Amino acid sequence: MSQFTVTGGDGAFRVTIDTTAAELSILAAPMICYFRMRDYFKFMLIRHRAYWLSTKSGGFGRGGGDAGEPIGVSRVQSEREVSKPNEVIYVIKPEAKRASSPREAEILLNRMAATINTGNLVLEVHEEGKDIKTPNLMAIPVRTGLGKAGRGQKVTPDNWRKANPGKVLTLRKGKRGMMFLYEVVPVFSRANKRKGIEKQHIQDRLRMRFVLTRKVEMDPTLRFYESWDSLENYRQQQWQAMMGKIDADFRKADYRDYLS
Repeated sequence: MSQFTVTGGDGAFRVTIDTTAAELSILAAPMICYFRMRDYFKFMLIRHRAYWLSTKSGGFGRGGGDAGEPIGVSRVQSEREVSKPNEVIYVIKPEAKRASSPREAEILLNRMAATINTGNLVLEVHEEGKDIKTPNLMAIPVRTGLGKAGRGQKVTPDNWRKANPGKVLTLRKGKRGMMFLYEVVPVFSRANKRKGIEKQHIQDRLRMRFVLTRKVEMDPTLRFYESWDSLENYRQQQWQAMMGKIDADFRKADYRDYLS
């Protein structure tokens, strides 16, 4: 409480002003800012994750783990910060959604961070694009996987043969010194049991499995930063909306509403 004294022509009088609401608002200010800003940063991470994955293929982001597995993209979390070798992890810190006091809110505000980490070094190549040259031939798979038998293994000709016993790969030369590995797919005629006709081998069809080359031109296809930049206007709009919420909360604030 504070006092305000006015002296008039007829003498002195005292007016007591109730400052309780102002005091509660001042106490609540750090907690309001922490609560609203943490919520804003978390939502921006969620929004980027969803938008970025929408620009990729349906299977991108569903893997993660040991090297050789597909890339995994975590949900926004606060439990851990170190990503696995083939994972992109979204982290919001601190873990607490609300502060327990104005002082703690100030501490948490100084520790606030919204980060995106990865343990995968190859993603930089996919983001920026790069020409890769090696002295030995590289086998680049063409719409080729290993199936359940080779899950978790790198897609190479040797691993493909192990995962597909009985199937044959044959080498064919192409233009400009390029070479290709094709799967030999036998084609048979239809059998007709009524007429006593058995299926017969007609010809072999070739299905491309690998391109053998010493140079690979990697185009920038990850679109990670492109997705972030595309949301700039959206982030500005949400920032203004957050500031409006902070202002509205401050006007009616009771610090007890923001206790954890």
